[in-house]
Amino acid sequence: MAEGCNLYLTLSDIDKIEAARDIGQKTDPSKISRELLKCSLKNDRQKFTEVLSNKNHPAYQTAKELLIKALGEGKVTQEEENRLTSALRLVLKDHPNPQGLFEKPPTHRGPGSTPINHPYEMLCTAALIQKEVTTSLGNILKIYPTDVLGFGQKEAANYALSTAKRGTIESDIKIDREDTIIGIDAKYTKEREYKVLPGLGKELNGVRKAISDGQLNEFYFVTNVHFSSDFKKTVDDTNIKIIKDWAESSNEIYKDFKNLTKVEKEVVGVSDMIINLDFHNDRETINRLVQKHGIPQIGICERVNYNE
Repeated sequence: MAEGCNLYLTLSDIDKIEAARDIGQKTDPSKISRELLKCSLKNDRQKFTEVLSNKNHPAYQTAKELLIKALGEGKVTQEEENRLTSALRLVLKDHPNPQGLFEKPPTHRGPGSTPINHPYEMLCTAALIQKEVTTSLGNILKIYPTDVLGFGQKEAANYALSTAKRGTIESDIKIDREDTIIGIDAKYTKEREYKVLPGLGKELNGVRKAISDGQLNEFYFVTNVHFSSDFKKTVDDTNIKIIKDWAESSNEIYKDFKNLTKVEKEVVGVSDMIINLDFHNDRETINRLVQKHGIPQIGICERVNYNE
């Protein structure tokens, strides 16, 4: 397989490989496609990127079909599927071998880690390489050439941490930047807005714990459209809990909370002050407060799309 593992394979060859592997067992075509792409990339990265760069290359169409199969056909629009090859080329330009691209991350990253398995994860990554995105927290989210990039990585359940026996949290896209670890959950929908789905509360609680343990410094939900008001409210409710976690262990924030809630001459507990914060209508004030004290928050980014 090593000698013939290149992008000159025809789609007929691929179909024959899939049929052969289906004998006696049911095989996922996306898994086969990932294996072929992984092998091609490792054998000759330069040739691989040359193929992705040239639509007239004899192996271009094969590479495109393999990539679509690897990430899942029909999960995004056909127009978006057509952008995947240039998106992958952009990712590989400065990040030649990101973990979790076509093979699952190392097991020490957490049990159950899986390779990238949705087209939007690739498109979202390319978009964040391509341009700066302003988050709901008022800061900028972007992937830089100096960042260490990974896909499908889970935070390991270290028994020395409070996340022990609480499962793991997966970051579709993970950015290691000096002393900062950034997790991204790429949310895609073909609808007009991304709504709350079952499991969001559990995920947010896990992110809160990971932030508390220092396994994540920043976390963002990113979507191709808009998030629903219920989704934003659920995230903000978790952000309130994160501020409460921090405030309960620090007295420095007391004065700011007192001024923010217009409490004068009254002895009011920090927890009560947090409850009175208007997260949903005064995000700008909240952002200034958490930035001043360095309190992590979960941010959201909307309408993040890759354009060739």
